[in-house]
Amino acid sequence: MATQNLLLLAQIAGALLVVGGLAYLAVRSFRRLSAGSFNTQLLLAFASLEIISLVLVVGVIIGQIQLTLTGQVGQSQLDLARLETRRIAEQLTEEVHLLQTLSRDAALHSQATVANNANDMRNRSPEEREAYLMELDDTWYNQSDPKLQARVMDPRINPATSVLAQFLDTFPLYEQLMLIGPYGELLAAAGEPPPHYYYGDQSWWKEVRHSFSGKIFVGNVQLTEKVPATTLDIVVPVYRPGKQTPVGVVVGRLLLPRLRIFQQAMEQGSTREMSLLDAEGRVLHSTRALLIGRQTPDDVMEDIRNDPFTWGIDPDASGHNIIHSHAVMLADATPDDLIQNPINTYLQPLRWTLIIEQPQAVALRSVNRLSRTALFGGLVVLALAIGLAQWTSHQLTRPIEKLTSLTSRMAESRQHWQIEIGGPQELRQLAQAFNTMTSQIGALIGTLEERIEARTRSLQTTAEIGRQITTILNQEELLQQVVTRLQQEFHFYHVH
Repeated sequence: MATQNLLLLAQIAGALLVVGGLAYLAVRSFRRLSAGSFNTQLLLAFASLEIISLVLVVGVIIGQIQLTLTGQVGQSQLDLARLETRRIAEQLTEEVHLLQTLSRDAALHSQATVANNANDMRNRSPEEREAYLMELDDTWYNQSDPKLQARVMDPRINPATSVLAQFLDTFPLYEQLMLIGPYGELLAAAGEPPPHYYYGDQSWWKEVRHSFSGKIFVGNVQLTEKVPATTLDIVVPVYRPGKQTPVGVVVGRLLLPRLRIFQQAMEQGSTREMSLLDAEGRVLHSTRALLIGRQTPDDVMEDIRNDPFTWGIDPDASGHNIIHSHAVMLADATPDDLIQNPINTYLQPLRWTLIIEQPQAVALRSVNRLSRTALFGGLVVLALAIGLAQWTSHQLTRPIEKLTSLTSRMAESRQHWQIEIGGPQELRQLAQAFNTMTSQIGALIGTLEERIEARTRSLQTTAEIGRQITTILNQEELLQQVVTRLQQEFHFYHVH
């Protein structure tokens, strides 16, 4: 959950960083265009607001979807890891039952009984038997006695080897099957030639051979040298009919790459990588062959020890986020589970861990497609929004442009103009006020012209009277001319 929170914080920080950058660019653009037209400024404001809103909405939605789906994928991988570990335990249980059935074959317990009753071995002291078997082990290892090889591995000579070979043909999960006698000697074998003849010094042989309670052994994991493949030994006792004392053991060397979970992953071409670890962190098998045999990092092992069932997300060496989950086999087995299936008692101490990994980009392919679709849709919406913003800003600025044009025309001429403006109520009120103002200005200009014309006539009359005074010498005639002219020019009713 801490990783999820960090991922969410990173996405929020990224979105805020983008929005902050866009806001900074918008402010700078406003400053540059502050002297430009009102239409341009209004369009830029609309476009900036739409882009910032689009980034916030799309970014937050996609980020939340990614976070939610990452959690779902991580939980599903964890559920898958738990399921697959149970399948591994169930398959190993099946193999134990198959080998127990094989151990009851008459040819096997018959040969083991014969070896147990052989006088040449009984009559030797334990030290002499061990020295004799060690000598045969050297002979076997050096392949210097073909008869010994044939006696053990030729199905035409050895009936027990024939039974083992038939079992191996039917169940090819095994690399090798062996029948080991009561003294640790190799009695029969099928599949890959065993590396040794004597196994009496092996702890697993001693543990099963001297058990009186049907004890089995599962372990002794080995990495083969020829190919990067790991084997697991399953050892079950061989009893005499009607007896409880083992006279030998059957050893099945199982190939881990042939477990069903790995075979199915290979056939299905899964994009998930699965790795099976032992209790010390060594990779027993993996769908990524390069990891087989490698040691798991200490921090991963610490997480496994702290929580046997969990998932998380971390970057790999190349910086790509990897969703990983792990489950420890039978870590959640209850005492009732162990009672119902006693074989789990031998499997639980293995503490095998299955790790499932998948790149986040692969797991969230659908989200990536959704992101591209949302981005395309967002660009379409942005284009439509910018077009609408252009139309809206034009509708808002066109009346203002008309007012500006009429004002300029009025300044250039003595005519007064009336404007018809539709649109919002505020603009209609502004147009009405403008028309009222132009009417008042026109009326004022007309009144001023009449007054100036009257004053001009008065001055002309006064000047004419003055001119006549200087030319008429008869006083009575001069007074009569002045009175008559004043009455005519100034429209006086009576002058005396």
